[in-house]
Amino acid sequence: MNNMKTLAMAIVALPLGGCAYSTPIHDAEGHPAQLIECGGNPWRTCYAEANDVCPKGYDVQSQEGGVWSGRTLIVRCQGS
Repeated sequence: MNNMKTLAMAIVALPLGGCAYSTPIHDAEGHPAQLIECGGNPWRTCYAEANDVCPKGYDVQSQEGGVWSGRTLIVRCQGS
């Protein structure tokens, strides 16, 4: 019975761990940027992806969305 409870908790937690995906784009000024799509995952998931794609840091150009509409972040990497 205890194993079933543990399995159920793990299944519920899966969407919270989630993933974010980045796509190279150009921002409104024509500069290279990254579009980070996080779905309904927490903002920390978006920022973790931004740290991965911009190891020298980044500037947030746009941050939109919420749990139900999905979250997106546009960042411009520093030092690139």
